[in-house]
Amino acid sequence: MAGMMSLVLSTLLQASGTTVCAMSTGYVPFEISKDAQPLQAPDNALDAPRAELVSVTRGVGGAAGSCDAQGILVLSVKAKGGSYKADDLGFEFAVRGDGDAGHAFPARAVAIGKDNARNELLLTWPDDAPAQQKPLQLDVEVRAVTHGDLLGPATVLHIDTRPADVVRAEAKARADAEREQEKAAKAAEKEHRKLAREQSDD
Repeated sequence: MAGMMSLVLSTLLQASGTTVCAMSTGYVPFEISKDAQPLQAPDNALDAPRAELVSVTRGVGGAAGSCDAQGILVLSVKAKGGSYKADDLGFEFAVRGDGDAGHAFPARAVAIGKDNARNELLLTWPDDAPAQQKPLQLDVEVRAVTHGDLLGPATVLHIDTRPADVVRAEAKARADAEREQEKAAKAAEKEHRKLAREQSDD
């Protein structure tokens, strides 16, 4: 994990003797007005952000709280278009899926740090020991948000670390099933029209 993205990655020993891992996350809290109520932004005021998974690093074991025991997700997130400046926007995340990796995402809105020219966020979670690890399968909604709590449309980021052939096979099976459903619906519609014509002829 050393040297990843040129981010600071260090293990600190606290006075209690507990080992903890300190990492530069690339983000800071984004302040939303205290009395603001979350509202959908007007059309064209905010666009869905660009969001991309840069890398996934699984924990390799070690003492609880150590860097080696952490799983790491690196995301690239950028504001796109709309009527607000990038500096006036934060990002919110909503996670769908099981597993501890979902807890890596901030529960509150965050902004890109001023010294983060690459717009990359480093997110960590206490990973299972390698022998107990399961592939990650998460859908993450990423939205831009203003200081007034206006929310833009979501970009859905799919995170799936299963083997590529498994993912492709599942996608093909899903596409085949959708085609079969479409064929069945067309056949039913055709039969319905046929019956309607026969009844009108009578």
